[in-house]
Amino acid sequence: MPGGIVGTCQGRVKRWGGFTLVELLIVIAILSLLLSLLMPTLSKSRELTRRALCASRQNQIVTTITTYAAENRQLFPVTIRDDKNEHCTFLPKDLYYTLRDDYGTGREYLECPNKTDWFRIEGAGARVGYYVLFGHTTPWGDPNPWDSPKGLGETRRLPMTTDVIEKGTVTPNYTSSSHGQMGPVHGPFATPLEPEVIGSQGGITSYTDGSVSWRDQEELLERRAIKGGTIHGYW
Repeated sequence: MPGGIVGTCQGRVKRWGGFTLVELLIVIAILSLLLSLLMPTLSKSRELTRRALCASRQNQIVTTITTYAAENRQLFPVTIRDDKNEHCTFLPKDLYYTLRDDYGTGREYLECPNKTDWFRIEGAGARVGYYVLFGHTTPWGDPNPWDSPKGLGETRRLPMTTDVIEKGTVTPNYTSSSHGQMGPVHGPFATPLEPEVIGSQGGITSYTDGSVSWRDQEELLERRAIKGGTIHGYW
């Protein structure tokens, strides 16, 4: 042929058939089933990890307060709010800033990893994500009066901090718990149910002897969490 030889090659193209709609639906159904089986296990695993972190944070609080007391005549700091009321989830603002700035125990240690929406600073004080049980003018009244540890000289094993399991939270009034089977739980608004009804499994508590332990919900006692108020906690 003029100008050179021109060759032609014909390759074979193998065509693959696509998935049918039925096959795609089957695959999606299988993946959905596997995901539904795995999610509870993953959620439970995350909750166990958060409980371990929660215990570590409460241990840090006890260590900080013990150090504070050693430097302040063996006394724990007073935890009466700035408005002179006493509420177990509040610290006076000056105390919060002292713990944060002088002892390195700020917000990241003062809230359960399941209670990160709880923290706020307002006129009455700093609300933290645990019940702070030291430094109050207890004993408080029914149900189940309790004593607040005041310093390093306390010979009894008393709770220092504990998870927030609360019935009667105002605006709105409801029940919540930091630790259900797969994370935090709360009941319907305007309906203060018992914690076990909403699925509370219990909580972590730190003590004056430096120990930190988990306690199941059925072991906990209902107590007044605000002096002269109707909000109740469980520890």
